[in-house]
Amino acid sequence: MIRYRGVSRWFLHGCLAASLLLTVMSRPSFADMQHNINISDNGTVYWAQRNDTQHGKLRVTSTGVGATTGAISTSADLNQDGTLVASGTVSPLFPIASVRRTGIFNCTLPGSFNPSGNSGNGAWDVGGGNVINGYGDVAHLTDIVNNLGGIPSAQTGTNQFGFGTASPTTSIAKGAATPADGFTLENGECVIYVLNSSSLLTPGTTLTGGGASAGFMDNFVTGTVQSVTGATDALSKFLPTTTTTTTTTTTTTTTTTLPPPTIPTTGEWGMMIFGAALLGFMAWMIRARQTID
Repeated sequence: MIRYRGVSRWFLHGCLAASLLLTVMSRPSFADMQHNINISDNGTVYWAQRNDTQHGKLRVTSTGVGATTGAISTSADLNQDGTLVASGTVSPLFPIASVRRTGIFNCTLPGSFNPSGNSGNGAWDVGGGNVINGYGDVAHLTDIVNNLGGIPSAQTGTNQFGFGTASPTTSIAKGAATPADGFTLENGECVIYVLNSSSLLTPGTTLTGGGASAGFMDNFVTGTVQSVTGATDALSKFLPTTTTTTTTTTTTTTTTTLPPPTIPTTGEWGMMIFGAALLGFMAWMIRARQTID
């Protein structure tokens, strides 16, 4: 009887330990959002977010992107214990009118990024025949304020963009209904943001781009949130100062002015001699004529 109780006690302890271990192992992590950032040769910043998990659907409620030659701060404030907290911020936040995005689509990250492609605007091949070609890519991008591609219109909040609201859902009770604001990414789906930041990268400066996002996971429990996820990125690019050598050719033209020709003149004695010679010649001519007559 005593032996039986001992065996039961150790058996129960083992079961409890296994249960706790399984609970810890199955607890959702923060690493359900895949993310990548790139900067092209001319300073165009790209940032991507992707649902990279088998845990469930990802409801993205807040996103921030930025680019600056000064300091930048990115943050994903996440809490899994008690009230769920998920808030992504970037400071300074890039102007909303200068941010474009894709719609929701299946992509592969990190993909292949060519910083010098598309005349320095960059080219990001993310699989499936999708190549994002800079801020002006009209085939893949739309303004972030547009309600297109499965994503509501973005609005500017405090160091973050909300979708469908300027005050995105950043905290919610575990098991509560999925927030109405934001957008949902299924496993493997992504969104790519592109900033009109090329004018900021000038010779001798360093441009830093940043991205942050956060949201809630439903863990396949339809319509309810069970965990949080988020991600941040920052990347810098330096543009060296180029030295330009300018060669100047100077042409010197020299103009020489010649004096007018000098006409010889005679003085008073010369004129007297010339006059005497002329008189003598005339006298000779008269005498010669008289002789002929």
